[in-house]
Amino acid sequence: MDRRRFLKTAGVGSVALAATPSFIGAMAGTAGAKREDGGERKAGFIFQCLSKVAATPAKDFAILTGAGNIEPSEGEVEGGGFFTHFDATTPIPRTIIGSGTWRARELISWVDAGDYGVDKAGRLKMTVQVRRLIPSPGVLPGEMTVTCNIGAAGLAPSPPSEEGVNLEVAGLEFEPVAGLTVFTNRKVDID
Repeated sequence: MDRRRFLKTAGVGSVALAATPSFIGAMAGTAGAKREDGGERKAGFIFQCLSKVAATPAKDFAILTGAGNIEPSEGEVEGGGFFTHFDATTPIPRTIIGSGTWRARELISWVDAGDYGVDKAGRLKMTVQVRRLIPSPGVLPGEMTVTCNIGAAGLAPSPPSEEGVNLEVAGLEFEPVAGLTVFTNRKVDID
């Protein structure tokens, strides 16, 4: 199945297209992040991705969005976003299993694979707090990995992995299917 047909089947083709203005708006609000003390520069990130539970055959999917900043020399990450977990085997509109927000908590690791203009390839791994709002409120700890490869520059973090977002929460392991991840060597305005 080709990507366009897959996204249409999953019911998220228009989500990625609708996200484009928000990506452009977030990037337009960036400012330089060079440190005067010569330390590692901050890295910003923005993403909207579709991920699926690895253990199920095309049933459990999640639309994941987020933005934030990494301060490698300080061992800090800030940011957050939204998620919608749905059952892809149900008719459109797909049945929502859970939906809410997530917030970055702790930087586990940051692999900087290099710059290409203002873009940056890399891998961010962090602990997150997932706050389910639908169908019933709840707060769960999780772990999120965001990977950005820049094919045009031949840049990818080592070891290589698929571009997108991995999320582990409540015993579920979501893996990347499609979407956009962007790291930048600028600070992203998330206020």
